[in-house]
Amino acid sequence: MSKNSTDTGCIIVTNPRGQKYRRAGLTFAPGKNKLPASDIDEQQLKTLSGDPHISVQASKTPAQPSSQSSLDDGRVDNTVAIELDLAGIDESLHPILAIMLEQRFVKKPTVDELEYQVPGIDAGEVLTIKPSAEQRNAAWKVFSHAVKQGQSS
Repeated sequence: MSKNSTDTGCIIVTNPRGQKYRRAGLTFAPGKNKLPASDIDEQQLKTLSGDPHISVQASKTPAQPSSQSSLDDGRVDNTVAIELDLAGIDESLHPILAIMLEQRFVKKPTVDELEYQVPGIDAGEVLTIKPSAEQRNAAWKVFSHAVKQGQSS
């Protein structure tokens, strides 16, 4: 993908932090940020994809609407807008919500499905974080409310 690509897709960068986040020469607001794929070059995409603090998803814009139900694949359809305001939400839930946004779960996921990795203190060290059931439940409540809001608009 190059900046002058005719690709009609988009890149969705989910910033789970409650503040703006800057990476690869771009600034991301809290929550979901949708950018035209043609605006991001290969090096930026590589940098963004390698950053453990955000999640990156490439999405092709469909040529025509799909007749498939939003629940057929066990995920909330990409046409449903899910808006999350992270203000006032416990920061420990932000990465969990980012995973839920990226995966667009229809049923409450297991804590194993919500595991994520963060850089450790030592160079090259990676820590795996598994949320507690309480954290998963709290994040699910926020996420499912946002999905319902998106489906009703």
